[in-house]
Amino acid sequence: MRSEKNYLSAQKWRITLDCSGKIPNAAKQVCHAGPNLLLIRSSKLLTANECDAMIAPQTFVLVHGAWHGSWCWRRVAEALRAGGHLVFTPTLTGLGERAHLLHPGLTIEDFATDVANVIEVEELRDIVLVGHSFGGGPVSVVADRMPERLKQLVFLDAWLLEDGQSVFSKLDPTIVAQRVKLAQETSGGLTIPPPPPAAFGVTEPLDAE
Repeated sequence: MRSEKNYLSAQKWRITLDCSGKIPNAAKQVCHAGPNLLLIRSSKLLTANECDAMIAPQTFVLVHGAWHGSWCWRRVAEALRAGGHLVFTPTLTGLGERAHLLHPGLTIEDFATDVANVIEVEELRDIVLVGHSFGGGPVSVVADRMPERLKQLVFLDAWLLEDGQSVFSKLDPTIVAQRVKLAQETSGGLTIPPPPPAAFGVTEPLDAE
């Protein structure tokens, strides 16, 4: 199972990106690695050397979730780059500015290839690979394909899938049936309409547009 791989540092680390500067009650702040990026460890405080290592410039590959694109990372990427970090935000096939490439038969392997190709072409190593929500699936596959390229693998409120699983296989069957029905009614089964912005916690009018 992917969850048992040694490189799955998501079991060890949690990264909170909070532009308000607030720290979750259950977390302890241990160091800053650039504006609005808090690195936290739930078990114990970092040593000075560990903290210094995390503050050093990192290479981030940030993978979005369903109904999103690279655009959703704009503010996070700006904050990381302002802190001296290298940031890549690939858009998965059929989403965002690549919506015109949507076609039947796309799989998690295709989405993983989108991410892996960026890593290959940009010749990236020692990567902090982050998957948000649905993006947890593709980053798991990428980690299986090229573990030697990764420094950390982070699941940010994301699906953690094992071999042979899909997001639907982990959802309540009633919810799956509702979503399949909605997809059939709106796109012939190709896509599921996005929920309203409020479902993602987006309430600011300008952000919701």
